[in-house]
Amino acid sequence: MKNITILLLLTLWPAFALAQEKEHLLTLHEGEMLDTDNTTVQPTSSGADYVITTQYDYDGKYYRYTRSVKGESVGVDIRLGEFITTGKEDGKEYFRINATGKKYGPYESVSPRYDEKKQLLYGYSYEEDGNNYFVDQVNNKSYGPLDQGGLWHIDEKNLVYSYAETDNETGKLESFLIENGEKSGPYEQVSYRMPGTAATPPLIVYMENGKYYVKLQQYKGIAFGAYPIASEIRNGWVIEGAAERSDKVKWIYLPDGQKLESSQTVKHLVNYQGNVMKAEHVAGGGSDAAYKVSFKGKEIGTYAIKKSNRSDLSNSDFFDHFLIRVEVSNNWPLAYRDENYLFSESRGLIGPLTQDEIRMTYFFPGGYATIKADSTLQMNGKNILEDVIMTDYRDYPENWWAFQQRGDYVYPYRNGKEIPLTELPEQYRYYNTEDKPLVKVKRGDEYFIRVKGLDKLLGPIDKYDAFTVSGDGKHYAVVRGIDDFVAVDGKVVTKGFNIVYNEKLNAFHWFDQEGQKIYLYTYKL
Repeated sequence: MKNITILLLLTLWPAFALAQEKEHLLTLHEGEMLDTDNTTVQPTSSGADYVITTQYDYDGKYYRYTRSVKGESVGVDIRLGEFITTGKEDGKEYFRINATGKKYGPYESVSPRYDEKKQLLYGYSYEEDGNNYFVDQVNNKSYGPLDQGGLWHIDEKNLVYSYAETDNETGKLESFLIENGEKSGPYEQVSYRMPGTAATPPLIVYMENGKYYVKLQQYKGIAFGAYPIASEIRNGWVIEGAAERSDKVKWIYLPDGQKLESSQTVKHLVNYQGNVMKAEHVAGGGSDAAYKVSFKGKEIGTYAIKKSNRSDLSNSDFFDHFLIRVEVSNNWPLAYRDENYLFSESRGLIGPLTQDEIRMTYFFPGGYATIKADSTLQMNGKNILEDVIMTDYRDYPENWWAFQQRGDYVYPYRNGKEIPLTELPEQYRYYNTEDKPLVKVKRGDEYFIRVKGLDKLLGPIDKYDAFTVSGDGKHYAVVRGIDDFVAVDGKVVTKGFNIVYNEKLNAFHWFDQEGQKIYLYTYKL
């Protein structure tokens, strides 16, 4: 019986082998490395053409191989953008404005600063002969050579940049700040932070004689032993810090001149509107520590406290700490992490919310929204829409968006009403809407490929597999994310990358690297 089985396998193997063709394309030289990002295959009626790009680790040059070109030295685009393309040429870097074709460089290294949407180049830093330079196109100025440099803010009207240079007399490294062409310093260190609103001045923190100072009038003369923590509120900056690095008590300085204690014993929490919530220590330490929380002298309750870094909190009067239910027994606190509350002056205490519901809570002017555990969207505590997977309130109140899951597809809603896909903005087009020819869907713990117009699912596949499907929608090929193996209709073939479907041959193509040899696979269906 064993002999019959072996004979049967030997008989079937040639038939399987005919389904795939393995073509040796090239053998890499010593020190030559494959650049997979710039290696592509183009299906043809007779097979496939290809472009293989490599780079030597010692010369920085790129080399191109095709069926007719064997190792030609070329400048290869590293990043193709809508506005700017960056690349390398003879080991040096350059960038080019796509609309005009104007080229900058090549330099030893170069980094353009620009706005893709506005199609504006603000400036660029570059290195040449071991020196650093910066070109400010906003103010039409150039700086350098610089020992060190850092870009703090840039847009079509503003450019803030810092650099350091060595004083020839003292030998000390000195830092300077250039704010829209105006130079200040020298400092031992300097940093800059642009505010979110025009009404708030920029925040400049600098060091002198080992102490940190904030360059704003209300904080003049206040020295901090360590870099102070700063938070923007609607009318300025809240600064938190201590006179000495070792001090356990920190002080919070408000723009209106208030000075509040922040320590293990008592904390003062400030929201974006400048409201202050007081928390007095009751028991325990660390993340479970219990505090008696009050607002404007009225007690709210006893909670553990956790800070949130949500940027959209600036749109509301909610505090950037949520309150966790805690029970104290024998001076020992026990926090219930899945029972959380939010607090604001206008809406009071909101909750309880699970940890997942806290993550799915969004803030906007005048209120808040939560995707509850059952996928119901609530706005200001009122049910709005069921089976919601995502919302976006960045353009509120003009527009707010929600996406409802129905079966394998999601359906867009604007301001609470379903809209046709033709009205869906481009930034949301990546969702699995019903116009997509292929979507990845989940069944239990497994993922499958759904082909539009067909009832049968292809798979299973892994969540992070790259995949392509045949023209008739009956066959699929994946590059498995867990091990880079190619599988066709669930059968593992070989390792590979850059997989494509050839409609004219009804075949899949992909590359494979075995040691220094590069192969092109053709798998005919």
